[in-house]
Amino acid sequence: NVDRDSLPMRGAIPSRAEHGTMTAAGTIPAANAFIMGAGVAGLQAIATARRLGGRLDAAQLAELRALTLAEAEADARGDAPAAVRLSGEFHLALARMHGNPLFTRLLDSLLPTTSMLMALYKAAGAPVCVAHRHADLVDVLATDGPASAAEMRRHLKELESSLTGGRAAPRPLRDVFAGYRDAP
Repeated sequence: NVDRDSLPMRGAIPSRAEHGTMTAAGTIPAANAFIMGAGVAGLQAIATARRLGGRLDAAQLAELRALTLAEAEADARGDAPAAVRLSGEFHLALARMHGNPLFTRLLDSLLPTTSMLMALYKAAGAPVCVAHRHADLVDVLATDGPASAAEMRRHLKELESSLTGGRAAPRPLRDVFAGYRDAP
């Protein structure tokens, strides 16, 4: 096992989820391989929050608030697949609002893998992506860029700390992806 905090995640090569990720320094367990807060996508998410802070119009803020509300409702009723899907939609909506097509495409390509790993490796009883943190982020995005970046950084750190090194309970992949399969 390799200490993930000592590795530059940018050099990671994705592998099969059950085997982890190979890097020049060794293998990173699968649960830690796609932690966005440590990689390029996480850095871009923080920069996106900084750029969008104080610049979103009322319709954009309403869209983000609707996503956070739907995510919180899914989480409250125990619908983890829907909560995972809505969490990804929240982050994708932010990327689209930023207007960077490369980041939007990168995030869109990472979401299925990160969502699957988050659903499989989250700590027992913990929400997949913390909806209250999304609501806090929207509130800060309405006012200020630097505060928005700080809130995104807190969100990504909280997300990282919610993951465990192993599965809380084995779950069939069909259940993990049910929210995508059954999406309206």
